[in-house]
Amino acid sequence: IAGDWRELDPKTMDDGWRGVLASTGKAGLVLAVANLGDQSGVSEPRLSMEGWAPVFSTEGVVSGAELRLPLALDRLATYRDRTDLLIRSQDETAVRVVKTGTGSYRLEPVTGEALVQIRWVGAPLKHVVMDNGAAGEHVSPERFTATDGVEVALRNPCILTFFADDLEDAAPPFVEVVKISPEADGRLLVSADAQDQSDIASVTLYKDGEPVGQKSHSPYEWTIKMAGDYHSFMALAVDASPAKNQRFSHVSSWSRLGR
Repeated sequence: IAGDWRELDPKTMDDGWRGVLASTGKAGLVLAVANLGDQSGVSEPRLSMEGWAPVFSTEGVVSGAELRLPLALDRLATYRDRTDLLIRSQDETAVRVVKTGTGSYRLEPVTGEALVQIRWVGAPLKHVVMDNGAAGEHVSPERFTATDGVEVALRNPCILTFFADDLEDAAPPFVEVVKISPEADGRLLVSADAQDQSDIASVTLYKDGEPVGQKSHSPYEWTIKMAGDYHSFMALAVDASPAKNQRFSHVSSWSRLGR
């Protein structure tokens, strides 16, 4: 899957998999992957944005300008994350990358030494600290915001911490109802997926427009009594930021006669 943060770019993947890379902000992405057949397993989406690879809170491997991000998928899976850091490796080297917190990223060469370019695309930086395990080094923030970023030779795991003018979470969380399945006792198991860079404070499930339950931590699952042949469900997620950003999911429906 290749694209940038200004457009949708669906592409067909192997064996019936289909993926969509969608914009949620400057470099915030939604990755949605659905299995169109009966198979399930592990797919390895590869992401690239205008010659750079994003660094997400799910660990991946960057080779060149491409992030390989393994995701365990069933019949339907959605993944949302946001990043302000882009990276690309040089000379066919590879680096393992992961976002460990707000403004904090871990980079580690897969083998030997990795030569990488690192570019910050987020809020204006105050300063940057690079910690290779021995000592923390303050690096000029202007170098990271340049068009070609800053070139770094990685020999050991490295933690990069970016201090910006505003790293507050102003974006609403991601939330979707991802599963509605009948149970043996005649009730419905309804599952929601919610993610946010500031974590999730609560997820409320709505059945036919009325709230029927709230969870403050995952798994966001409810067992619902059926009262008819058709029900609609949606979820409301509130993030844990001071702004308490919130978002409703799309409406998902269930029918005894099938969807």
